Amino acid sequence: IMSVAVAVLPNYVNGAEIMSKSDNQLNVLNPATQELLCRVPCPTSDEMEACVANAIQAQKSWREVPVQQRSRVLMKLVALLHENKAEIVQAMVRENGKTVIDAEGDLSRGIEVVEHAISMPCL
Repeated sequence: IMSVAVAVLPNYVNGAEIMSKSDNQLNVLNPATQELLCRVPCPTSDEMEACVANAIQAQKSWREVPVQQRSRVLMKLVALLHENKAEIVQAMVRENGKTVIDAEGDLSRGIEVVEHAISMPCL
């Protein structure tokens, strides 16, 4: 039996990629082929508590950001989603077993949700 090296993804905390100290990992499989794509860590309790603390701090500063500036951040998100559409769609196909058409539709709907959020200050 041949062993293939598979990436273990880091956690994304407070703007940085951080490898978990946990040895407990979940396999991410392509549901259409059962191919092992990568592994994701199951964070330790301490890692989860740190994530929650960082999120609480981020929310405190984010709520002070003027709504127009928040909208510009969301506009940048929409632009990045459009710029990276092909890569995002392929990831959705691999990780969710979707067809390309279905993944494109899901991404388009997601973009529409962000665009609606951008318009909220005007409603």
